[in-house]
Amino acid sequence: MEIAAAMNTNSVPLSAPPDNMLLSNTQQTDVPALLKISMAHFVAALQRWFLPHLLAGVGIFLLVAYVTASTLFVSWAFAFKWLGILGVLSIYGVVAFGYSLFTSCVFALRLACGEWNDFIDNILLLVQERTSNQLVDMNMGLTKPEATHLVRGSVRDVFSSVKNQQTGLPRGLVILCLGMLAAAVRTVLSAKIMKWSGRTIQMGKLFAGRATLVGAIFLNLHFFTTLLLGLCYFVGAMVLVFNIYFVFLLK
Repeated sequence: MEIAAAMNTNSVPLSAPPDNMLLSNTQQTDVPALLKISMAHFVAALQRWFLPHLLAGVGIFLLVAYVTASTLFVSWAFAFKWLGILGVLSIYGVVAFGYSLFTSCVFALRLACGEWNDFIDNILLLVQERTSNQLVDMNMGLTKPEATHLVRGSVRDVFSSVKNQQTGLPRGLVILCLGMLAAAVRTVLSAKIMKWSGRTIQMGKLFAGRATLVGAIFLNLHFFTTLLLGLCYFVGAMVLVFNIYFVFLLK
């Protein structure tokens, strides 16, 4: 059965409704407020943990700059040597700061997501509404590929509208946080569809037990951020060990 056949072609258009139609009257005020509260938790954690990550990034930066300058520019003429060192300091300084900022953002998001239960619950409700707006009946059966496609599209539309809310923060930070949350929502809903017994699934039953879904989304978000944070630390540790080895090798 095609998804198109399940759409209400008379009263509900196939195209995505405007963003202001996506949110109910209460959600039009709740979602921006909850987004600001959630991002405030993120910023508080970021302010607390940015300096330790910055210091670690500076340590790596100094070692990398020393090893690079000692190996590449040792035989250069004096003027060109200092130009090369200045270039290394500029490039590696930007990279080290970006690494510190990104790692501290992931760490802050990992801490802040524990306070996002209400926000996640509202996001899940919006996804449910967006899905129901595209169907005649939430209890009609859809095949698993159709349901997965419909849910993923609903998640994308919801987060596209939420990202446009004003938070007063740099857009890159908001996109990073919401992007990780969107990945967690897609993963949980898609996994529930795939694990569903039978060949068809009812979207109404998919969203039943929203509290359980919120808990699963939180656990997935926490897992994603932990995994990404571990990868960031691993890369930093490998760079540090590699350059310490060269420091002793140069002696």
